[in-house]
Formats: sequence, structure tokens, C-alpha cells
Amino acid sequence: MHHLGLNFGELLIPLWRGKLDCGRTDNKNTWTWATLTGETWEYHGKLVAEARKFFPSSFHRPPRNPAEKINSGFKATEYFLYIFGLGPGFFRAVLPRENWRHLCKGLHGARTMLQRSATGKEIREARIQLVQFVEEYEVMYYQQRVDRMHFCRPCIHTLLHLASEMIRIGPGAVSSQYTLERLI
Repeated sequence: MHHLGLNFGELLIPLWRGKLDCGRTDNKNTWTWATLTGETWEYHGKLVAEARKFFPSSFHRPPRNPAEKINSGFKATEYFLYIFGLGPGFFRAVLPRENWRHLCKGLHGARTMLQRSATGKEIREARIQLVQFVEEYEVMYYQQRVDRMHFCRPCIHTLLHLASEMIRIGPGAVSSQYTLERLI
């Protein structure tokens, strides 16, 4: 849960907001993906907050307005519902098309890994999507620049291992911390 919820969200949102550290040899004006800024970020946050009323009451923590609350204890479940639930629709309007399609590819592959079961074909397809997601992430964001090395966090690399781990120990829905949180 924390891998795909908290860690993934705490990388992508600051990346798209242009809030990651920028080295002296880099320039945020070249970050074409940093579109969640100013009024766009505020409006986007209001849309997320308005969507809360459409989540069933059984959902542990629907996402709050990220423009107001993301720096004050946004929970892993909030990030997960925000990125994986609302993300494909809500980010389409604010991210450049290439970045949005890239996000959807990663989300589709990761969602397969979190299902309670998946066929061999689904796992193979998800693995391909996740490998492509990581490779495209490096081209799109990191761009083999030493001053952007901090863009390559473990949560991105770990995506490469989800398919083999699903085969080895089972689906993420029954082997991750998510299950333990529901048991407690």
C-alpha cells in the first residue's frame, strides 16, 4: 500500500507541481510536465475535494483537497484513491498528453499487480507496461541527467519487480501491507 500509495504519490505530485529540488545545472522552466501550479493546482484540488461525496462510506479515507492538505498528513489510502482512482480522469485535463498516457500505462500495470488474481497473460502484459513505464519515466523526467538523479526513487525501480514477485508470492492484494491494515 505504501509503495503504490504514499511513495508513488509523494514522487509524482511534487514532480508535476515543479516542487522537486532543482540543481544549479537544471532549470525548472524546462520542466514541461510541471503543470499543476498556481490556479490550475487550486482548481484541481477543488475538483478532488468535490469528488469525495461520490466515494462510498466504506472507503477508509477518500482524498481531501490536495491543494490544501497534501502537506499535512495525506494518508497512503488518500494518495492511492487520488492517483489510482481519480487520477486517470482528473490528470487528463492538466498534464501534457504524453505524460498523461505514461501515467495511465503505469497505473494499468500496477492495478493488475494489486488484483486478487491474474492470469499469466495479464501478468505478462502488466510486466511489459511497467517496464515501459519505468523506461519512459527515465526518458521523460530523469533524462539521464546527474542533477535529476533524485527523480529516480526506489518506488520507480520496484515497479520492475512487481510481476516476478506476484508469481513468486502471490498478488499484491493478498500479500502486501494492505491486507494487514484491514485485519487489524
